[in-house]
Amino acid sequence: MTASQNKTTAATDVSAPVSPTPLQGELYDAHLDSMLRQFSLFMLRHPSMILTFGYLLCSLLGMLFANRLFSFFDINILPYLELTDFILAALNHPWILLNVTGWLVFLVVLLGVDRYIRRHIRWYAAWSEKYYQPAQFKRYNVIVMFIPLLFLYNVAKMESANLAEKIKNNQQPKFNVSLIYPVQDGAKTLQFDQVQVIARTSSYLFIYVQQQVKVIPHANVAVIVPLAPASLVDSAENSELSPGTVKNKIDNTTTEKAKALNLEDGSGTDNAATNKKGEAIKSQ
Repeated sequence: MTASQNKTTAATDVSAPVSPTPLQGELYDAHLDSMLRQFSLFMLRHPSMILTFGYLLCSLLGMLFANRLFSFFDINILPYLELTDFILAALNHPWILLNVTGWLVFLVVLLGVDRYIRRHIRWYAAWSEKYYQPAQFKRYNVIVMFIPLLFLYNVAKMESANLAEKIKNNQQPKFNVSLIYPVQDGAKTLQFDQVQVIARTSSYLFIYVQQQVKVIPHANVAVIVPLAPASLVDSAENSELSPGTVKNKIDNTTTEKAKALNLEDGSGTDNAATNKKGEAIKSQ
């Protein structure tokens, strides 16, 4: 056996170091990171798409919210809406956007915590392998894409239900609405008092009065006067009653009662004198 053959045999006997096989969770993390990098590069190359996605998000949220809200009043709102009304419905209720943003942030934090635990706790990584099989990668991608839409629908559903309940229970701010031309509502009406505004579009105003929904064109609205809440009115009236005012009212009430008693005594005396005169005339 030659020296070269001996070297070759020795080289083959020495086993090369074998790198550990990556876990399926790590492969999924790498796949997700690659998708996020591609998306980030796309947004950097087309920054105007950020505004486009934001506009689409607000429009979709506004459409879901408005359609769900008016369904509680048995009204199909879509024929009354224009394209700009969708985004206005979302901007007029910013709590909905904040709620959706909060849920998305919670989802991102949850995924980050899961990745951190899998990298530092081996038994958790081994236990979670069954959820990161290659056959489920596409399923997870679809779920991640549709979760924001699910958040939008649920938030719009909850917020619209809460608003509709407040309106039906007379818990929303009230207004007096004056019209330019009268509305035939059993009788010609030029003003609606103590109304609640359900929503407004670019062309119509939707109000709730006497458990009915009125649709008024903006061109027929003369003025809308906001009314102070009943609690504020009561507190204002109570604050106006200072101790001096209360004392004056008590004194005035006492004086009026005394005058009334004097009048009753005077009338009683006159009646007695009249009776005596009548008896004297009868005796004659």
